[in-house]
Amino acid sequence: MQADDNYIYALYWGKDRWGMHEIPYVNTIHVFDWHGKLIQKLETDYDIDKMFLDTVRNRLYVTRPKSDDVYYLDLDEVFN
Repeated sequence: MQADDNYIYALYWGKDRWGMHEIPYVNTIHVFDWHGKLIQKLETDYDIDKMFLDTVRNRLYVTRPKSDDVYYLDLDEVFN
């Protein structure tokens, strides 16, 4: 979970429980306002295991399980 002055960003599973040795495939980020209202659902084409917010560049960086790659969502583009 990450947050800035306007929104709260949370990874969302939204499916049944996963098995003990299974890595969950999470590709949805829910965006809430500070009153808890769901503002937007961001879906990616890849699985996400961690996310980090960069308030200077206004980007949400995400990492994938079993990968060294880092991807980002440009939040200026998402909310405009």
